[in-house]
Amino acid sequence: MSSAPSPQASTTRLVHFEELWFTDGNVVLQAGDRLFCVYRGFLASLSSVLSDMFSFPQPSDVECYDGKPLIVFHDPPGEFVHFLKAIFMPTYFLPPPTKTTFEVLDGVLRLSDKYDVAHLRQRAMHHLSTWFGTTVEQYFADNETATFKLPGLKGYVAVASLATQVHAAWALPQCYYDLTTTSIDEVLRQGCHVLNGTTRQLSEADIIAISNGFRATRRSSPAMRLLEHSDICGDPGCLGSRVRLAMDAAEDWMVDPLEAREVWMEYMGTFTCPECFEKCSESMRSWEVGFWENLPAAFALPPWPELQRMKAADLGG
Repeated sequence: MSSAPSPQASTTRLVHFEELWFTDGNVVLQAGDRLFCVYRGFLASLSSVLSDMFSFPQPSDVECYDGKPLIVFHDPPGEFVHFLKAIFMPTYFLPPPTKTTFEVLDGVLRLSDKYDVAHLRQRAMHHLSTWFGTTVEQYFADNETATFKLPGLKGYVAVASLATQVHAAWALPQCYYDLTTTSIDEVLRQGCHVLNGTTRQLSEADIIAISNGFRATRRSSPAMRLLEHSDICGDPGCLGSRVRLAMDAAEDWMVDPLEAREVWMEYMGTFTCPECFEKCSESMRSWEVGFWENLPAAFALPPWPELQRMKAADLGG
């Protein structure tokens, strides 16, 4: 916090952000070129960090705006808008299952974490958890309960940046894994995303984790699970057809191991006897469970039980 206008204030035309300009407010906040007239006491009641900032002794020549103290924040204006709207506009950022946008979620979570606004941080974590699960069952739910959308590869880059900043390591195994389903060259080429006016990009640690994780998660192919054979199979061509599929399936598996069963089983159902089909499907499901259990270790992250405890704390459970 600063009690004097930033250098930007002297060269940039400042504008009232009308939705958050309360005529009876008692403090003016500045982020970039935007001004917000809000309630100092209310903010202090929600945030121990802001309460401490507001309680600092102010010099006699403190800068004022419109007769009220002016406090300059150096947060990105886009993030600051979402953060203040979530505080002062009751329906702006509701808990799940109400939908939101990733842009809003990102801004609210980053600043509620920074300024210790506990109820908003917890709410934002709940939204994040609707996309990024910690169990294989949640992963295969295919984001049916997700409250926001991600803009493809760039969205996962932004999530990696966000989760690292707010210490939501429980979201990283799935996020990193999803990034491994794109070539590392493509990840590096598109490894930044402008969100809320700020560039989000993968850190060096992220890139190392994703690169090492790709190698670790592609060491053991599930293709041999396609060769599980039922003792009561009466079709002499059943096994031979599955052998050919297993030989042809390597490329599909390398791209996205956790998508392999759905792709393979759909195709295999056209030429495999019901008994062998069920046996192979069960074997593949078992492989997926083991793959998921080992996912955090592949990215040098804590094991699932520890990540789940972290998640429970973030969600208030």
